[in-house]
Amino acid sequence: MSHSKIFLLGATGYIGGIVLLELIKRKDCHITALVRSEDKARKLQALNLGPVKVVLGSADDAAAIDACLENADVVIDTFNCDDVKGTTTLLTACKKLNATTKRKIPLIHVEAFS
Repeated sequence: MSHSKIFLLGATGYIGGIVLLELIKRKDCHITALVRSEDKARKLQALNLGPVKVVLGSADDAAAIDACLENADVVIDTFNCDDVKGTTTLLTACKKLNATTKRKIPLIHVEAFS
């Protein structure tokens, strides 16, 4: 069985948390979750969610995004839609990777307005 490597942004938010729990139910996913603070990282790790690698960083940190994308098969972005810089950084990194490798990584962007 092949395992999907998923890079998830926004895993500690409402929508991202739901997406994370659904992904964990699948036994064929390895998830990398980027979180902005040590407190959020600790809380996520304390849940013992199985195949979830928690990475500390922010969406506007190009080096952190590049590192998380390195082995990803899919990117799911549930991060704050108002963060233009973070979204731009993510899009730029995905475009660069897709242009310079044979792998093409799909980006799924999910947001909600209240």
